[in-house]
Amino acid sequence: MEKSPVLIDRKHTVRSWSPILLTLIACDPVEGYHKHLHSQFLGWGFERGYYDTENGRVAYWVKRTGEQEPLVLLHGFGGNGTVTWYRILGRLSKDRPMLIPDLLWFGESHSMAAPTLSAQSDAVQSILQQMAWEKYDLLGTSYGGFVALALVERHSLPIDQLFLVDSPGPYFSSEDIEALHQRFGVNNIHEILVPQNPKGVQNLIDICYYKKGPSVPMPILASEYKRSFAKYHNEKRMLLDDLISRRMPLKSTMSPIEQVHVYWGEFDRIFPLSSSKAIAERFQADITVFPNAAHAPYIQYPQRFVAHLMDDLNTE
Repeated sequence: MEKSPVLIDRKHTVRSWSPILLTLIACDPVEGYHKHLHSQFLGWGFERGYYDTENGRVAYWVKRTGEQEPLVLLHGFGGNGTVTWYRILGRLSKDRPMLIPDLLWFGESHSMAAPTLSAQSDAVQSILQQMAWEKYDLLGTSYGGFVALALVERHSLPIDQLFLVDSPGPYFSSEDIEALHQRFGVNNIHEILVPQNPKGVQNLIDICYYKKGPSVPMPILASEYKRSFAKYHNEKRMLLDDLISRRMPLKSTMSPIEQVHVYWGEFDRIFPLSSSKAIAERFQADITVFPNAAHAPYIQYPQRFVAHLMDDLNTE
């Protein structure tokens, strides 16, 4: 049986922290970094919420105020909703309700359900039902794009615009997967996207950037790995296996969407630019290419990314 959402009071800000707590956080820069992000979200008008079901819990950020159409953001395999999207939210959320969940087995979300794309989409849908928005826009990046498409296929959703960022949907082949393995010198995509140690976290950072990402000191990587990547390895591997097994064309009867936008980094090594063509053709969408960007243009070029996104959101 589903339970009601649980919200943390957004008035609890960094200003109320005790000097002792601030001193302890200063001893752990990773913990301090995440506390700082939490404080930023609260300052932008977000609340931290938790939706409990009999299978687990879905954590999310929600901003309920604003005159513009709501926007839902779905992250990929690299982290959670907070770390993925904070770079673009200061400007994007000024006059817009927003929902940013942690997908299952990422961040603070977890479940006893089988790790599948269907479970992910159902979990996000359960929160969307609580929002009761008449219409909204939906954006998914990488794995989050797959979840967005599953939402549209499985549920009748009042979506105006759908944004797919470096996410080809089911239109990739066994040859594409093998080429991915060869590019990274691995035997399985698990080795790329499910870090087994701190070095794996640095590899994920590098994937986000064209050429190479910023080098992070090993003690910081170790602390971040322990905090954000040390759990749910098996569930994440099962999510990837499920994704690969679902390479079937999207249903022709899926919910109608007013407009679809496809965004892509020019030098994406996970899904090369050529992977964008099939999904764009499926929706008769234009492809916006971010020059000198890799798999996460919103991380490498947040100002450029949010400028494109806001233009598209405001020119329906």
